[in-house]
Amino acid sequence: MRGFSHVPVLADELTTACLPLDSGLFVDGTVGGGGFARGLMEKAGGNLRLLGLDIDPHAIEAASKQLAPFEGRFTLIRRSYSELREVLTMVGVNQAAGMALDLGISSDQLDAQDGFSFHRNTPLDMRMNPDLGVTAGQLVEFLSANELATVLGRYGEMKGAGRLAGALKDSRKKGRLETTFDLARAVRDALPRSGNRTVAATFQALRIAVNTELENLAKFLADAPSMLAVEGVIGIISFHSLEDRLVKQAFRRLSADGDYEQGTRKPVMASAEELQRNSRASSAKLRWIRRVK
Repeated sequence: MRGFSHVPVLADELTTACLPLDSGLFVDGTVGGGGFARGLMEKAGGNLRLLGLDIDPHAIEAASKQLAPFEGRFTLIRRSYSELREVLTMVGVNQAAGMALDLGISSDQLDAQDGFSFHRNTPLDMRMNPDLGVTAGQLVEFLSANELATVLGRYGEMKGAGRLAGALKDSRKKGRLETTFDLARAVRDALPRSGNRTVAATFQALRIAVNTELENLAKFLADAPSMLAVEGVIGIISFHSLEDRLVKQAFRRLSADGDYEQGTRKPVMASAEELQRNSRASSAKLRWIRRVK
Protein backbone atom coordinates (compact mmCIF):
# COMPACT_ATOMS: atom_id res chain seq x y z
CA MET A 1 0.00 0.00 0.00
CA ARG A 2 1.40 3.38 -0.99
CA GLY A 3 2.13 6.11 1.53
CA PHE A 4 0.02 9.16 2.17
CA SER A 5 1.56 12.62 2.38
CA HIS A 6 -0.58 15.69 2.87
CA VAL A 7 0.48 18.99 4.40
CA PRO A 8 -2.65 20.62 5.91
CA VAL A 9 -3.31 24.11 4.55
CA LEU A 10 -4.59 26.89 6.85
CA ALA A 11 -4.57 24.32 9.66
CA ASP A 12 -3.84 26.86 12.43
CA GLU A 13 -6.54 29.21 11.19
CA LEU A 14 -9.09 26.41 10.94
CA THR A 15 -8.19 25.07 14.38
CA THR A 16 -8.53 28.54 15.91
CA ALA A 17 -11.96 28.96 14.29
CA CYS A 18 -13.16 25.63 15.72
CA LEU A 19 -11.92 26.20 19.29
CA PRO A 20 -12.72 26.17 22.15
CA LEU A 21 -13.72 22.51 22.19
CA ASP A 22 -13.61 20.23 25.20
CA SER A 23 -16.35 17.65 24.72
CA GLY A 24 -18.63 16.09 22.16
CA LEU A 25 -17.81 14.66 18.74
CA PHE A 26 -15.87 16.62 16.11
CA VAL A 27 -16.19 15.47 12.48
CA ASP A 28 -13.22 15.80 10.17
CA GLY A 29 -14.93 14.95 6.89
CA THR A 30 -11.69 14.80 4.90
CA VAL A 31 -9.30 13.39 7.45
CA GLY A 32 -6.53 12.76 4.90
CA GLY A 33 -3.29 11.91 6.65
CA GLY A 34 -4.67 13.13 9.97
CA GLY A 35 -2.48 16.23 10.26
CA PHE A 36 -5.25 18.73 10.99
CA ALA A 37 -7.12 16.23 13.19
CA ARG A 38 -4.06 15.62 15.34
CA GLY A 39 -3.40 19.34 15.75
CA LEU A 40 -7.00 19.93 16.79
CA MET A 41 -6.95 17.08 19.31
CA GLU A 42 -3.72 18.39 20.83
CA LYS A 43 -5.33 21.78 21.52
CA ALA A 44 -8.84 20.64 22.44
CA GLY A 45 -10.05 19.44 25.82
CA GLY A 46 -9.49 15.86 26.87
CA ASN A 47 -13.13 14.85 26.48
CA LEU A 48 -13.38 15.71 22.78
CA ARG A 49 -13.79 12.75 20.47
CA LEU A 50 -13.00 12.72 16.75
CA LEU A 51 -14.77 11.07 13.83
CA GLY A 52 -12.59 11.04 10.72
CA LEU A 53 -14.02 10.26 7.28
CA ASP A 54 -12.22 9.69 3.99
CA ILE A 55 -12.92 7.69 0.83
CA ASP A 56 -9.21 7.00 0.22
CA PRO A 57 -8.14 3.80 2.04
CA HIS A 58 -4.52 5.03 2.12
CA ALA A 59 -5.65 8.14 3.99
CA ILE A 60 -7.47 6.08 6.61
CA GLU A 61 -4.36 4.00 7.22
CA ALA A 62 -2.13 7.09 7.51
CA ALA A 63 -4.57 8.89 9.81
CA SER A 64 -4.75 5.93 12.17
CA LYS A 65 -0.99 6.17 12.68
CA GLN A 66 -1.03 9.95 13.06
CA LEU A 67 -3.78 9.80 15.67
CA ALA A 68 -2.31 6.88 17.63
CA PRO A 69 -1.58 9.07 20.71
CA PHE A 70 -5.33 9.59 21.06
CA GLU A 71 -6.26 5.91 21.04
CA GLY A 72 -9.80 5.45 22.32
CA ARG A 73 -10.84 8.99 21.41
CA PHE A 74 -11.10 8.70 17.62
CA THR A 75 -12.97 6.64 15.06
CA LEU A 76 -12.03 6.45 11.38
CA ILE A 77 -14.55 5.35 8.78
CA ARG A 78 -14.05 4.98 5.05
CA ARG A 79 -17.06 6.97 3.91
CA SER A 80 -17.63 10.24 2.07
CA TYR A 81 -18.43 13.41 3.97
CA SER A 82 -21.53 13.61 1.75
CA GLU A 83 -22.84 10.64 3.74
CA LEU A 84 -22.56 12.52 7.03
CA ARG A 85 -26.21 12.03 8.04
CA GLU A 86 -26.01 8.28 7.55
CA VAL A 87 -22.66 8.02 9.36
CA LEU A 88 -23.79 10.02 12.40
CA THR A 89 -26.88 7.83 12.64
CA MET A 90 -24.64 4.77 12.45
CA VAL A 91 -22.46 5.94 15.35
CA GLY A 92 -25.47 7.05 17.40
CA VAL A 93 -24.85 10.82 17.41
CA ASN A 94 -27.50 13.45 16.67
CA GLN A 95 -25.33 16.56 16.64
CA ALA A 96 -21.62 17.22 16.24
CA ALA A 97 -19.58 19.71 18.24
CA GLY A 98 -17.90 20.89 15.05
CA MET A 99 -17.09 19.91 11.48
CA ALA A 100 -14.28 20.56 9.02
CA LEU A 101 -13.58 19.88 5.36
CA ASP A 102 -10.31 20.35 3.47
CA LEU A 103 -11.29 19.94 -0.17
CA GLY A 104 -7.75 19.89 -1.53
CA ILE A 105 -6.03 17.06 -3.35
CA SER A 106 -3.22 15.55 -1.31
CA SER A 107 0.41 15.62 -2.45
CA ASP A 108 0.28 11.84 -2.41
CA GLN A 109 -2.65 11.73 -4.80
CA LEU A 110 -1.00 14.23 -7.14
CA ASP A 111 2.24 12.24 -7.20
CA ALA A 112 0.79 8.71 -7.26
CA GLN A 113 -0.20 6.55 -10.23
CA ASP A 114 -3.78 7.83 -10.21
CA GLY A 115 -3.91 10.29 -13.10
CA PHE A 116 -4.38 13.51 -11.12
CA SER A 117 -1.33 15.37 -12.42
CA PHE A 118 -0.06 16.09 -15.93
CA HIS A 119 3.49 16.30 -14.60
CA ARG A 120 3.67 12.47 -14.35
CA ASN A 121 2.70 9.99 -17.04
CA THR A 122 0.15 7.75 -15.34
CA PRO A 123 -3.08 5.98 -16.37
CA LEU A 124 -6.02 8.33 -16.89
CA ASP A 125 -7.86 7.29 -13.73
CA MET A 126 -8.58 10.24 -11.35
CA ARG A 127 -10.72 8.24 -8.91
CA MET A 128 -10.18 9.32 -5.30
CA ASN A 129 -12.13 6.24 -4.28
CA PRO A 130 -10.75 3.20 -6.12
CA ASP A 131 -14.14 1.51 -5.77
CA LEU A 132 -15.79 4.01 -8.12
CA GLY A 133 -16.72 2.39 -11.39
CA VAL A 134 -15.74 4.92 -14.06
CA THR A 135 -12.28 6.37 -14.65
CA ALA A 136 -11.58 9.69 -16.36
CA GLY A 137 -10.63 7.89 -19.57
CA GLN A 138 -13.86 5.91 -19.53
CA LEU A 139 -15.85 9.06 -18.81
CA VAL A 140 -14.48 10.68 -21.98
CA GLU A 141 -15.45 7.53 -23.87
CA PHE A 142 -18.95 7.13 -22.47
CA LEU A 143 -20.16 10.75 -22.58
CA SER A 144 -21.44 12.27 -25.80
CA ALA A 145 -19.45 15.17 -27.26
CA ASN A 146 -22.10 17.61 -26.05
CA GLU A 147 -22.13 16.12 -22.53
CA LEU A 148 -18.35 16.22 -22.37
CA ALA A 149 -18.34 19.84 -23.55
CA THR A 150 -20.75 20.67 -20.72
CA VAL A 151 -18.41 19.03 -18.19
CA LEU A 152 -15.38 20.90 -19.52
CA GLY A 153 -17.17 24.23 -19.67
CA ARG A 154 -18.91 23.98 -16.30
CA TYR A 155 -16.17 22.41 -14.20
CA GLY A 156 -13.14 23.74 -16.06
CA GLU A 157 -14.61 27.19 -16.74
CA MET A 158 -12.78 27.26 -20.06
CA LYS A 159 -13.35 28.61 -23.55
CA GLY A 160 -13.31 26.23 -26.49
CA ALA A 161 -14.95 23.43 -24.52
CA GLY A 162 -16.90 22.17 -27.54
CA ARG A 163 -13.84 21.97 -29.76
CA LEU A 164 -11.82 20.28 -27.04
CA ALA A 165 -14.57 17.76 -26.29
CA GLY A 166 -14.64 16.65 -29.92
CA ALA A 167 -10.87 16.29 -30.00
CA LEU A 168 -10.79 14.23 -26.80
CA LYS A 169 -13.54 11.94 -28.05
CA ASP A 170 -11.61 11.40 -31.29
CA SER A 171 -8.34 10.71 -29.45
CA ARG A 172 -10.02 8.20 -27.15
CA LYS A 173 -11.68 6.42 -30.08
CA LYS A 174 -8.29 6.04 -31.79
CA GLY A 175 -6.65 4.70 -28.62
CA ARG A 176 -4.57 7.81 -28.10
CA LEU A 177 -6.05 8.88 -24.78
CA GLU A 178 -4.90 6.40 -22.16
CA THR A 179 -2.51 8.41 -19.95
CA THR A 180 -2.10 11.84 -18.42
CA PHE A 181 0.52 12.78 -20.99
CA ASP A 182 -1.91 11.76 -23.73
CA LEU A 183 -4.54 14.06 -22.25
CA ALA A 184 -2.17 17.01 -21.92
CA ARG A 185 -0.98 16.51 -25.49
CA ALA A 186 -4.55 16.28 -26.80
CA VAL A 187 -5.48 19.56 -25.08
CA ARG A 188 -2.48 21.37 -26.54
CA ASP A 189 -3.16 19.96 -30.02
CA ALA A 190 -6.83 20.94 -29.92
CA LEU A 191 -6.18 24.41 -28.47
CA PRO A 192 -2.67 25.31 -29.71
CA ARG A 193 -2.61 28.69 -28.01
CA SER A 194 -3.55 27.26 -24.64
CA GLY A 195 -0.95 26.85 -21.96
CA ASN A 196 -0.70 24.81 -18.80
CA ARG A 197 -3.66 26.69 -17.33
CA THR A 198 -6.03 25.13 -19.86
CA VAL A 199 -4.44 21.71 -19.37
CA ALA A 200 -4.90 22.09 -15.60
CA ALA A 201 -8.51 23.20 -16.11
CA THR A 202 -9.19 20.10 -18.19
CA PHE A 203 -7.75 17.84 -15.49
CA GLN A 204 -9.81 19.68 -12.88
CA ALA A 205 -13.03 19.31 -14.88
CA LEU A 206 -12.62 15.58 -15.42
CA ARG A 207 -11.57 14.98 -11.80
CA ILE A 208 -14.62 16.86 -10.48
CA ALA A 209 -16.93 14.89 -12.77
CA VAL A 210 -15.40 11.49 -11.98
CA ASN A 211 -15.64 12.05 -8.22
CA THR A 212 -18.96 14.02 -8.23
CA GLU A 213 -17.17 16.58 -6.07
CA LEU A 214 -19.63 19.46 -6.35
CA GLU A 215 -22.63 17.21 -5.80
CA ASN A 216 -20.97 15.82 -2.67
CA LEU A 217 -20.23 19.31 -1.36
CA ALA A 218 -23.77 20.51 -2.07
CA LYS A 219 -25.21 17.55 -0.16
CA PHE A 220 -22.94 18.21 2.82
CA LEU A 221 -23.89 21.90 2.86
CA ALA A 222 -27.58 20.95 2.81
CA ASP A 223 -27.33 18.33 5.57
CA ALA A 224 -24.57 19.45 7.95
CA PRO A 225 -26.02 22.66 9.50
CA SER A 226 -28.95 20.87 11.13
CA MET A 227 -26.54 18.32 12.65
CA LEU A 228 -24.30 20.99 14.22
CA ALA A 229 -24.62 21.69 17.94
CA VAL A 230 -25.14 25.24 19.21
CA GLU A 231 -21.76 27.04 19.43
CA GLY A 232 -20.34 24.52 16.96
CA VAL A 233 -18.40 25.58 13.86
CA ILE A 234 -18.35 24.30 10.30
CA GLY A 235 -15.07 25.21 8.64
CA ILE A 236 -14.40 24.53 4.96
CA ILE A 237 -11.20 25.05 2.98
CA SER A 238 -11.77 25.21 -0.78
CA PHE A 239 -9.30 25.46 -3.64
CA HIS A 240 -11.18 26.73 -6.67
CA SER A 241 -14.00 29.15 -7.40
CA LEU A 242 -16.67 26.51 -7.98
CA GLU A 243 -16.26 25.10 -4.47
CA ASP A 244 -15.85 28.49 -2.83
CA ARG A 245 -18.97 29.82 -4.52
CA LEU A 246 -21.08 26.95 -3.16
CA VAL A 247 -19.72 27.48 0.36
CA LYS A 248 -20.12 31.26 0.22
CA GLN A 249 -23.72 31.07 -0.96
CA ALA A 250 -24.70 28.41 1.57
CA PHE A 251 -23.15 30.27 4.51
CA ARG A 252 -24.79 33.51 3.40
CA ARG A 253 -28.22 31.84 3.36
CA LEU A 254 -27.64 30.30 6.79
CA SER A 255 -26.53 33.56 8.38
CA ALA A 256 -29.59 35.37 7.05
CA ASP A 257 -32.00 33.63 9.47
CA GLY A 258 -30.07 34.54 12.63
CA ASP A 259 -29.32 31.00 13.76
CA TYR A 260 -25.80 31.07 12.32
CA GLU A 261 -23.05 33.69 12.14
CA GLN A 262 -20.31 33.82 9.54
CA GLY A 263 -16.79 33.88 10.94
CA THR A 264 -15.59 36.31 8.29
CA ARG A 265 -17.27 37.92 5.31
CA LYS A 266 -14.15 37.45 3.20
CA PRO A 267 -12.32 34.12 3.10
CA VAL A 268 -9.14 33.62 5.10
CA MET A 269 -6.09 33.12 2.87
CA ALA A 270 -2.68 31.62 3.55
CA SER A 271 -0.04 33.90 5.04
CA ALA A 272 3.17 34.77 3.23
CA GLU A 273 5.02 32.51 5.65
CA GLU A 274 2.81 29.54 4.84
CA LEU A 275 3.10 30.19 1.11
CA GLN A 276 6.88 29.98 1.43
CA ARG A 277 6.53 26.55 3.04
CA ASN A 278 3.80 25.26 0.75
CA SER A 279 3.11 26.89 -2.63
CA ARG A 280 -0.01 24.75 -3.05
CA ALA A 281 -1.66 26.90 -0.37
CA SER A 282 -1.89 29.85 -2.76
CA SER A 283 -5.44 29.05 -3.91
CA ALA A 284 -6.78 27.93 -0.53
CA LYS A 285 -9.73 29.81 0.99
CA LEU A 286 -11.15 29.19 4.44
CA ARG A 287 -14.72 30.08 5.31
CA TRP A 288 -16.41 29.14 8.56
CA ILE A 289 -19.75 29.58 10.24
CA ARG A 290 -20.90 29.17 13.86
CA ARG A 291 -24.31 28.07 15.06
CA VAL A 292 -25.55 30.54 17.66
CA LYS A 293 -29.12 29.34 18.26
